[in-house]
Amino acid sequence: MAFRAKQFGIYRPTTWRAYANAVARCAAGFAAFGLERGERVAIMGDACAEWMIADLGAQAAGAITFGVYPTAAASELAYQMNDAGAAMFVAENQEYVDRILPLADRLPQLRNVIVIDATAMFDYDHARLTTFADLLARGGAEHEDRVAALEAMAAALDPGDPAFIVYTSGTTGDPKGAVVAHSKHLAGCYTFVDHWPTLARRDHRTVIYLPLCHILGRDVAVTLPL
Repeated sequence: MAFRAKQFGIYRPTTWRAYANAVARCAAGFAAFGLERGERVAIMGDACAEWMIADLGAQAAGAITFGVYPTAAASELAYQMNDAGAAMFVAENQEYVDRILPLADRLPQLRNVIVIDATAMFDYDHARLTTFADLLARGGAEHEDRVAALEAMAAALDPGDPAFIVYTSGTTGDPKGAVVAHSKHLAGCYTFVDHWPTLARRDHRTVIYLPLCHILGRDVAVTLPL
């Protein structure tokens, strides 16, 4: 089992193969939407399975991801979107769609706003708005095994390629975007295992207690389990 996530208040398990297939579909979906290598994808929302899948899917497609804190003010969101030049924005639900749409006309580089949970958005009509379900559908059939495709995408990446951006906090000016390469982040996680070898000796369960835009939150939720 790769992880468990709540659905309608009940924890549901996801296997590693199902996780890999979801990431592969997501990567293919991003490509179908026109996402190109080196472009940036922003993700905003609370920790959820789709946050991880979108993050890894965009990276597998060769893009660079960054998370925006759920508590970010409109000015902070606008700054990070412009600073990174994000082409796509993944929103957890209506709350975060409502944060980005008023800024959309000031973000000419933004092509798509992709909402994970669209249940409260039956009356929304915006040219850049689409759903995460549609993104996955464009990436292939739900039960199609795409693990080999994901392995091929990962093999095409260079360890020195940028993987994601982490925006600093606590600075006197605007946040600074720290670009982290695939190899650097993996090396950092291997350092965890070097210091706490028990992590590699038996199975562990982790609890996601930080936002996934936080680099340690990413370590605990995504990279260390992988």
